[in-house]
Amino acid sequence: MNKLIRNCIFAFKCEQKWEEMQITKKQNVKFCLSCQKEVFFCSTDKQLKDAIVLNRCISIEYVEQINNQTIRLMGMPRRNQSDIDNTKF
Repeated sequence: MNKLIRNCIFAFKCEQKWEEMQITKKQNVKFCLSCQKEVFFCSTDKQLKDAIVLNRCISIEYVEQINNQTIRLMGMPRRNQSDIDNTKF
């Protein structure tokens, strides 16, 4: 099931845990041993948009409105040019 996050649709949602991923020398980037890819933490809309354009796996955090709990989601955003053009960042 695709998740809509900050106007971004995930093509694939990763079930791995950020805290358990391998640390890299790059700031805000970890390595997933499961899929063998770098995962980029995006804390701004610009970082998220850049990651979508570059077809990167991402990690984002958002605060649930109902209980004010911070949630971390990871995965591969769907990369369609129309999605990028129409996304409000």
